[in-house]
Amino acid sequence: EISVRFREGRGEEARYFLNELVDTCVGCHSRLPAPSSSALGETLYDAVDADHLPRTERIRLRIATRQFDQALEDIEDLLRDDMVHPAQVDLGGFLEDYLRLAIRVRTNPKRAIATLSDWQMKRDLPAYLDDLVSTWLVSLNELSSFDAPGDELVMARELTQKARLLRRFPSDRRSVVFDLAVSGLLHSGLASGGLEGVERAEAYYLLGLAELHAAHLEWPAAPESYLEAAIREAPGSEPAREAYLLLEEEIVAGHTGSGGTHLPEAVEGWLSELAALAGLSSP
Repeated sequence: EISVRFREGRGEEARYFLNELVDTCVGCHSRLPAPSSSALGETLYDAVDADHLPRTERIRLRIATRQFDQALEDIEDLLRDDMVHPAQVDLGGFLEDYLRLAIRVRTNPKRAIATLSDWQMKRDLPAYLDDLVSTWLVSLNELSSFDAPGDELVMARELTQKARLLRRFPSDRRSVVFDLAVSGLLHSGLASGGLEGVERAEAYYLLGLAELHAAHLEWPAAPESYLEAAIREAPGSEPAREAYLLLEEEIVAGHTGSGGTHLPEAVEGWLSELAALAGLSSP
């Protein structure tokens, strides 16, 4: 699609599809810790002639091509730029991108503490953003000294509870630091293959819950897929039931508007199947 539109001179459409592709790469490539940047990714980044892209697109492309250290530095430069209003950085999603890289990819909350503290001190932040950054800094300090057993699921349970206590309403971003930490722990635990049965189902449920609050709006399907995985991993279990209830709420809300609720037939069939697996009545 990108190639066809570019050849036809439909540049803006080609860029839209490129951004969609890049966001998908970012969603995957920033899940797990990475000891270094990718040499192949650097080659791909250079092949795009990224100097002609807007700064914001260059940052996302760096993450997508696993140029993590440069992406962190680029976002730090963005924060220091007096010509960019702090609210623009926030609305562009770059604060969460920065936390995602510092917490999940580089497992270095202390770097995020130093960066956000300096930004808060030197820039005149809007009141809402100043309060949000203050909350994140408290969470980052707590995370940097978090002492718990090495079991990822055990740690994820504890941090999930901390996130719940911070969250005042479903879309509240105050819990993002802990949500990202939970997500990173569970991605690692699931990737290692050390979880089985009900524990694996619980991990997928907690991952879906964390991703609902930590994921980009551009990646709406990821939490749903994790919740579905929780149901299929251990049908009839408590994590499966909890995952189904949360999944059904998200799906029904997403298909409800001023004209009422209109679930497509395929979606109704899918939910019915998952409800039966979870041991619940169909919606």
